[in-house]
Amino acid sequence: MAIRRVLRELEARLIPPAAAARSRANGKLERKEYGDGTERLKISVRGLDVPDGSTALVAVEGSPVTQFDIWRGAGRSDTQTATPSALPEMRVGQVVEVQVAGEIWLSGTLRVD
Repeated sequence: MAIRRVLRELEARLIPPAAAARSRANGKLERKEYGDGTERLKISVRGLDVPDGSTALVAVEGSPVTQFDIWRGAGRSDTQTATPSALPEMRVGQVVEVQVAGEIWLSGTLRVD
């Protein structure tokens, strides 16, 4: 397996909003762009006190990016593309939110990793 050169990597640590009392919930979003033109978007969350099978919607600056199901309080998404720019554009400083049933459970700000 060849090692791919990472051109750009962004990360957001996801935590509950300040007003929420969901201290166990947390997550992470990682976006990588590689020298061969491929891209990868990984998102993982845990500690969400929601019913099994609930759908988590991930949005960046209010625009939906992906969604996945939550089981036993956790969920993840791992998307890889072979086409450059197949994933939505993301920039340092943009806000990432994880919503379940229209309620924001986690949020974070994109930064260079």
